[in-house]
Amino acid sequence: MRDNANLKAAYTLLSFAEEILEAEKWNTKHLKVLKEDLEGCIESKSIAVYDKIRKLNKNQDIVLKQIKKYDDEYIISTLINFSEEYELDKDVENSYTLLNEREELEVIEEYIKYLKGKLNVDKRIRK
Repeated sequence: MRDNANLKAAYTLLSFAEEILEAEKWNTKHLKVLKEDLEGCIESKSIAVYDKIRKLNKNQDIVLKQIKKYDDEYIISTLINFSEEYELDKDVENSYTLLNEREELEVIEEYIKYLKGKLNVDKRIRK
């Protein structure tokens, strides 16, 4: 987190410098490029920190593992298969019924990340 605070401070200082130099009619093209780079870095670090903090709970893990068992690489058909058969396993059924809307959405988001990861691996293997 400290690194991100330092990056934000640097971004603010560059903004001040840009403003002052533009007032004096100096070319600030390089400062703008640096600011854009810093902005991207700050955003990516913020997302990475959020992803590290956010973990699935036990019920979400159980449901996600079951969804992955039905994985046919198509989101909708996989979810349909899960919805038709989750009641066959009592642990999965209990876990699924205890999820609230937000937790259910987080499971779907994790499943999509999983599919994207598989897709990227497949693309690299085919090259």
